[in-house]
Amino acid sequence: MKKLKRYVFIIIIDILFIILSVYIFIKGIEILNMPHEHSYINPHPVESFNNQFLYYGEKHQSYGQISSLLKRLMSNCKLYADEPNRVPSILFLDNPIVEYNIADGNQLLNYYYSLDSFNDAILETEDRSKKYAVSFSYDEEGYISSITISNEDTPINAVSGGETNE
Repeated sequence: MKKLKRYVFIIIIDILFIILSVYIFIKGIEILNMPHEHSYINPHPVESFNNQFLYYGEKHQSYGQISSLLKRLMSNCKLYADEPNRVPSILFLDNPIVEYNIADGNQLLNYYYSLDSFNDAILETEDRSKKYAVSFSYDEEGYISSITISNEDTPINAVSGGETNE
């Protein structure tokens, strides 16, 4: 009698497991067959795009933080290889004023290597206490189209006439 109860219990557990597996399988098929308008699409693409850079404009940045920004831009370059208009141009203003307009959206490989060289130069700077200001310019859709990095002693608006994030 005990063996019979045990077999019945095992059979009930197996049946419940099969029912649960079929339910999960059906839900998976429903998700795969969902029309695209029901799948997740970021409702705020401009905000999501801009947020990856806006942190760097909140205060004066150290050489290490500028290096992080450049690495983020290099990743962004790879991510948006099919959309070069989503790759912000970079303008570096130092004291004395030296302008490096690195970006050319049609030549992403050159842009990537220029950022890499620029990053190496920032990391090799002798003055580790040097701070940089970061400002942004936006395109007509609201995306960041240009990033200006300047020595904190160089007023961004006086040199580039660009918009600041403040």
